[in-house]
Amino acid sequence: MMATSTSTRPRPLDAWTQIAYEPANKKKDVSDVLFWVDSGVPEDEVLEASDHLPQYEFTVTGRRRVKGNCAGKVKVGRRVELYGRPIAIFKYYDQLYAIDNKCPHQGGSLELGDIEDIDGQVCVSCPRHHWPFSLEDGKCIIGVKYRAQTYPIEARQQPDGSKSLYIGFPFMPESFFEDNDF
Repeated sequence: MMATSTSTRPRPLDAWTQIAYEPANKKKDVSDVLFWVDSGVPEDEVLEASDHLPQYEFTVTGRRRVKGNCAGKVKVGRRVELYGRPIAIFKYYDQLYAIDNKCPHQGGSLELGDIEDIDGQVCVSCPRHHWPFSLEDGKCIIGVKYRAQTYPIEARQQPDGSKSLYIGFPFMPESFFEDNDF
């Protein structure tokens, strides 16, 4: 019988989320990224979600949930549209995340959702039905088979000294080939 190891080895990450979790001094593997697009959003324009934590309540199962209709709620997500794809950008404890803005269940704008840490997973809760989607891989963590597309994202230094956010696409969006100049 083989002994099981209890090492503290980090869990493997897929290519879409590795950008957000690799230490800044480590080379990032983005081999699945076909091309990078400047989002036009300066890094300093994305609010740090950990500075605006939502008000919580606990469910009957003991899970911590965001209270609805909190007074003074701050929108921490930033929406950007690239090649016809609405994408929500978040920053949580200095880590950047990019995910499709449209909830795959009911179409809610995820940019309006709250950031939650649920059982060690950083999630955005849809503002329409409060289903949490992992910002790491886009999976809905309540056991249903919905998944939002996530994208690698990084801040790149610009010639003027500012930092702009670039989003990596693993595919060519259909709108990339549209020519509306005719």
